[in-house]
Amino acid sequence: METAIIGNLQGLMRALYYGADKEEEDSEGRRALHFACGFGEVKCAKVLLEAGAKVDALDNNNDTPLHYAAAYGEKECVAFLLDYGADITLQDKDGDTPIDGAKLQNWDNVLMLLEERGLIFTKLNETSDSMIRKKAIISKTERKKKDTIYILGFQRLFRRYFLF
Repeated sequence: METAIIGNLQGLMRALYYGADKEEEDSEGRRALHFACGFGEVKCAKVLLEAGAKVDALDNNNDTPLHYAAAYGEKECVAFLLDYGADITLQDKDGDTPIDGAKLQNWDNVLMLLEERGLIFTKLNETSDSMIRKKAIISKTERKKKDTIYILGFQRLFRRYFLF
């Protein structure tokens, strides 16, 4: 885990080669991928994902590596995780998505990236059945075909419409 935090790519590759657990958790459920993304270590994140780490791994607060990258303003990591298929609709224990973390910390560069990708979501009021609907704005070319797509938080449905 330490090798991912400090960006020691060679050390990380060596540790994985000799059997280090890419999914090992600390006391708060964070994995090496959470740390790599929070510290903007894209190359380490790539090695971990190629070794089989889960892109949407949850810590004890239900934060994903994308939550970390967005909340810490790591634009390059956000872009990489989105390219790798990270689910932007996942909510932490407080009901916040990665976009909420970026907004809270005023990371305009991350929000602009998400807007460029056509992934700005807006939370609507919770309904009586406690579902949160999210509205997605799709790319200009897709917008001609379909005006908007409503997503009920199903990752598979999301990936079917947004291929990067």
